[in-house]
Amino acid sequence: MILIAKNIMKILTKKIMNYTSDLPEGFPLTAKQLWHLGKRAAVNQALSGLVKQRKLLRISRGIYVCPIEIFVELLLEARKEWHEM
Repeated sequence: MILIAKNIMKILTKKIMNYTSDLPEGFPLTAKQLWHLGKRAAVNQALSGLVKQRKLLRISRGIYVCPIEIFVELLLEARKEWHEM
């Protein structure tokens, strides 16, 4: 059963990435826009995983963007400096 759930999440993650591949870098995307791809909880979980993998950036609750590579690097550096304070 766990294996099936992992496969479903992989498929959903690929569907989300395919959907976002048509969007320009930095274009905002809402979780609600993706609900047609799967159940709300599964979509939210997949989005969370994509944020952890740094394939998407979470701007606010339910709002994500396709990262711009330079922006990601700057954001990570600033976050590191913030945590060192």
